[in-house]
Amino acid sequence: MRFHRFLDRPFRYLFYLQAALYIAIYVSSLLSPASVSGVGLPINDKVLHFAAHLTLAVSLYLAFRSFGARFPVKWSLAITLVMAISTELGQHLVPGREPSLWDFAANLAGLILGYLIILTIRNYARKHLGASRGT
Repeated sequence: MRFHRFLDRPFRYLFYLQAALYIAIYVSSLLSPASVSGVGLPINDKVLHFAAHLTLAVSLYLAFRSFGARFPVKWSLAITLVMAISTELGQHLVPGREPSLWDFAANLAGLILGYLIILTIRNYARKHLGASRGT
């Protein structure tokens, strides 16, 4: 079974929708002047940064892969890295928010683990689903 058959039409649309919604939520959270810690959630801010970038990297990879894009790993990681940098720099422009190197480190840690998950998905697809080198 080819990898793109695994990502058949219902899953393709789900991956597109998930990536689009995730980016919309991500950008809107940047524009929000209130921080998560001000809401009273018992979750560390760095855990949220880590989880956001891990999820974004994997979601974008699945969306690009199901679309049939060339170099889906590179595209997903490049966009996630640009968003990690731009959100931290963009916080300087939002009242009540400030950029943090520790937040950026958590962003990168999520990106790196996302990359490892992507490699695991890709290697599984090549070995068990007969996917080509382009995955």
